[in-house]
Amino acid sequence: GEWTDVYLRLDHDEADSVSLNVHLWERAAFERHVRWENLLHGGYFGIVLVLACIALLLAGAMRELTYVYYAAFLIASGSMWALINGLAYQYLWPQAVFWHNEGFHIVYLLFTLTALQFSRAFLRTARLFPRMDRLMYGLQLTMACAILLRFMGHYALVLYIACLLYTSDAADEEDSV
Repeated sequence: GEWTDVYLRLDHDEADSVSLNVHLWERAAFERHVRWENLLHGGYFGIVLVLACIALLLAGAMRELTYVYYAAFLIASGSMWALINGLAYQYLWPQAVFWHNEGFHIVYLLFTLTALQFSRAFLRTARLFPRMDRLMYGLQLTMACAILLRFMGHYALVLYIACLLYTSDAADEEDSV
């Protein structure tokens, strides 16, 4: 005649892994964990928002476009992580199922596009490294076209482009470690 609530958290360790790890929580331990996780997420997103506001203030005060690119990068980065963690769907657009299911590739491509734009402006690649600047600009055009394709309903090609960018980013991170 009794009942028990069971909370499941499903995750994986590797990008190519299909096995799921299941954690069985006692209610109090789960609630402590969720409170701590929410505190960390709130701190991260708060810092990103403050940095973006500061960058926009500096852009206005110094008349420097690089700060606008940095703010755009921060907002795209925060949006990407909010989407990955499910917080964007929970708090920002709970009625927009499309953004929750399909928005990751769009936001990831936007994140990468803004990262390249900030890098181009900050490093002054047009003047100092013109070949690299043309390559980065070409990548940005590819990402912008992929975003437009995704809004037009194409999924597979955009998925391949986003995955290619993600795997090249992951390879770069492994090389730097």
